[in-house]
Amino acid sequence: MQEKKIKNSTKNNSREILIYLFCVLIACGMWFLKNIGTEHDVALNVAVTYLGVPDYVEFDEPLPKKIQIVLHEKGRGAVYYAYQRLEIMVDLSGQIKGDEGEINITNAFLRQQVAKLLKDETKLLHITPEVISRPYHQIITEKVFTVPITTENVPAREQVHLFPSEVTVTVQVGMNHFPEVLLNNVQAVCEYPTDNTPEKLEVRVKTNSPYVLSTRVVPNEVDFLIEQR
Repeated sequence: MQEKKIKNSTKNNSREILIYLFCVLIACGMWFLKNIGTEHDVALNVAVTYLGVPDYVEFDEPLPKKIQIVLHEKGRGAVYYAYQRLEIMVDLSGQIKGDEGEINITNAFLRQQVAKLLKDETKLLHITPEVISRPYHQIITEKVFTVPITTENVPAREQVHLFPSEVTVTVQVGMNHFPEVLLNNVQAVCEYPTDNTPEKLEVRVKTNSPYVLSTRVVPNEVDFLIEQR
């Protein structure tokens, strides 16, 4: 008898759950039918892909990967856009010139690109951010050379022997000019001692390349021996 009551109770609970779900389904359907024809604002994300950005360019802040748009649309239109992958392409090759500068993507340009994704009856209200502006500069890298040392202003009857006779020179250069800086653009020199003879000679680096931003030499002093010819 008790088992029969449990079965009836379970059956009643299942029926109540089905009735509840049916009511929810009807309510959702009524809400959908009510709103499908009404006009309202909807916010959506649009992915942004940037073209024409060289590897040697670095922005002070990362470029946004997406923008947000607000559309005025009927309910059925909002459902349509919700299932679309919205994306725009932005070519920056014409704005990146020289080692540093600033790119500027105007609101008018963003609106023009977004409009290509929309149906004629859709009204674009807002875009966030309104403009995209970022300073950029070249990425700095280093290039290393092994350079023989030249002694300058040595008298004709003397010869200077250096220990070591070559040094390691590290130059900083923009990534875009890296291939243009070569060994023959760098020179390591010591000055012949004219006054009190020092214990070591200082090594200086000379460069004839406008793309070398700074230099570092190791070692920066060398032992020497002066020999009469």
